[in-house]
Amino acid sequence: MSLFSDIIILAGGIGERLYPASTKEHPKQFIPAIGGKSFFQMALERALALRPSGEILVITRKNFVAIAGEQCKDFADTLHESDRHFLENALVILGEPCPKHTAAAIQCAGTYITAKYADAESRLMLVLTSDHIIEPLNTFMENCRNASLEAQAGYFVCFGIRPTRADAGYGYIKTETEANRSSGRDIVSFHEKPDEETAKRYLAEKNYWWNSGMFAFKTGTFIEEMRKYTPAVYEAFSPLCGSKPVYTKQNGINSIAGWNGLEAAYGKTPSLAVDRALAEKTSRASCVIADFSWQDVGSWDAFCECIPEAAEHVEKIESSGCYVYSDIPVAVCGVDEVMVIIRNGRALVMKKGKSNLIGKVLNRG
Repeated sequence: MSLFSDIIILAGGIGERLYPASTKEHPKQFIPAIGGKSFFQMALERALALRPSGEILVITRKNFVAIAGEQCKDFADTLHESDRHFLENALVILGEPCPKHTAAAIQCAGTYITAKYADAESRLMLVLTSDHIIEPLNTFMENCRNASLEAQAGYFVCFGIRPTRADAGYGYIKTETEANRSSGRDIVSFHEKPDEETAKRYLAEKNYWWNSGMFAFKTGTFIEEMRKYTPAVYEAFSPLCGSKPVYTKQNGINSIAGWNGLEAAYGKTPSLAVDRALAEKTSRASCVIADFSWQDVGSWDAFCECIPEAAEHVEKIESSGCYVYSDIPVAVCGVDEVMVIIRNGRALVMKKGKSNLIGKVLNRG
């Protein structure tokens, strides 16, 4: 029996901090990561392992639909026939007319399920990210089992990641110190990215967790809570319940070619993170503490810690601690602790530990 009815993969980010490998035309989630698979394809692998009873809905930007479809097809072609057949039947790609953050994307997904299925209210949804590294798969699936139990009980479920360091780059979830249930803990509060001293305090207190950006819930729970707490988003999408999407298929992968009212919905909805729109407001928030390893890979320093070097040929002469991620041959001579990134006809040479300077490059165009 499937743990979830439907799985949503959010794949609309642009990953600016991984310039120049990640671009507006070919963003982070689609670049090569581990074992020849992209971050997005690793998310597909997780969704496939969970075998939802309904659909795997990929929500991305309209101009990413083609590349998402290509990567779905490439991944499906690596699978055994039964898995490939399942994936090709379950997958649907929806291109957002414009990016409006995660609340709109998930509301769109919930509305899609509501418009399509008579039992939508009781269907269990899992929302996955497309730009993280999660290992091992079996542990992830066990944690998803706890999330499905919490969602079935009517909770809006967040996955909390055990902090390994006092990191000021993540949002945090504060829970009750002890588990309220065998499958999850009540959430006390959410906290935006803290300063360094506050992050150290969170680490010491043992009941603060990194917010992973993954969620589980009954479709009916999500829709009702959004109607209650963020009606502007709910009302923007509710007219879509009266229309049916039109599908197209390319290379065996389904995508939504049109949905009457979709552009109007995105034009009306405010741009909000689902954390702010719902998670921080609902009294039904629950946290499943993850036992799996989780990497956000949001900077080149993080990237080089967990992604093998990608270069046709790399020569390192009298150099140590260097990292090369390039689509052309590179020689590194007489330097230490340097990252060399050459992708898309552009080069980045940066001392390790200086990923924070990327923003200045982007601001200068």
